[in-house]
Amino acid sequence: MEVSTQGLYLESSGLNSNEALLADVIADQLYTVEVYSYEGQGSFQLKLVEANRSSLGLSTNEYVIESQYTAEEVCVQDGETSTYNYTDNINATINWKNGYIMDLSGENKSLFTSVNENSFTIIGSDSDAAGDESYESEFTVNYTTNFETGLLNGSILSTTTYIDNTGTEVCNSNIEITAEVIL
Repeated sequence: MEVSTQGLYLESSGLNSNEALLADVIADQLYTVEVYSYEGQGSFQLKLVEANRSSLGLSTNEYVIESQYTAEEVCVQDGETSTYNYTDNINATINWKNGYIMDLSGENKSLFTSVNENSFTIIGSDSDAAGDESYESEFTVNYTTNFETGLLNGSILSTTTYIDNTGTEVCNSNIEITAEVIL
């Protein structure tokens, strides 16, 4: 699912049928909404609602945070180094009581590996392979929460190794995060 307009592009690529995108909309501005399936044609139901806890199916201890990622990624392949800088806006569901953060579709959930007062850490890995292509990633996520203001600050450090028929590429990412509770 994608939503776009001048200066805004949001996408969700979950594999289940419960996807959500959150955006501040402006009256009298034209928005494009696209829904597509990787599996082919099928029926779907599209709901446009004012964001609220009920429409997102949030439990008592779940909150939605809106995050801005500012990233620098340095990749090395065949002795050549490439540097990429980008920003991205990401919404996620967080549950401090049960110790997890997940995407809005509920598909990708990461458990806190340690908690120290108002800070938490997630240490994890991810991998996938299809045909001649594969990747392996290790990451550490650190967040500090101000429970009075609902603001969070954090960082993600990751190393990802991509392998395909052209060779091996290793990318190191450093992502700074600013976030706030919006629901």
